[in-house]
Amino acid sequence: MNTTPTQLRAPATSPTLRPSRPLALSARLWSMLGRRQALTRVLRHAWQSLVEVSPGGGQDLLYLAQSRPSAIYGAISERGKDLRKTKARCPWAVTQKGHATAHPYAQVLELRPDRVLFTYSLGTLADPLGALRNARRGLALGGEVIVIDFWHLEQCPEWLRPLLKPLLRASGVRPLSKSLMAHFDATVEPGPLGLWAVARIKRA
Repeated sequence: MNTTPTQLRAPATSPTLRPSRPLALSARLWSMLGRRQALTRVLRHAWQSLVEVSPGGGQDLLYLAQSRPSAIYGAISERGKDLRKTKARCPWAVTQKGHATAHPYAQVLELRPDRVLFTYSLGTLADPLGALRNARRGLALGGEVIVIDFWHLEQCPEWLRPLLKPLLRASGVRPLSKSLMAHFDATVEPGPLGLWAVARIKRA
């Protein structure tokens, strides 16, 4: 790859963020569960390179780049359609087809990234343990794997749980596994009512 890191940076005047068009149910759930608020938490810390796993249509990369245009961005996915959508929305991002359990992250940006991001995607993978292990191995010194996903509903009002649980099941959603997060000694910061959480896994 001949592209330099400077050329990979998002322009300071990125196009206006437009909502993605996943299944309507998923879109409503993601909005309700604070997707944007969770991404804002990612921006609290210093980093200059980030690779997202299974980026969908690139809406999260675009939001992050609009907030931190000095950083460089990449994405990997097994789905070529998602990568094409991401490239169309984020032409400055490097996109590569690859499996989350084996793809070499240093190959994406030609350096080890400061952050590897899973946004509502870890629960869709067949081997989340393997994906997290590979992501952590690929980090730069001092880097973190960040997982944004549905959490557990223990803190929800009792009347709300029977409404939410069927919606999550119908969307094929698997909340973050507490035991999996404990395996990586992750720091988990739940969102309001514990509906979603931001988990941080430091490089070993």
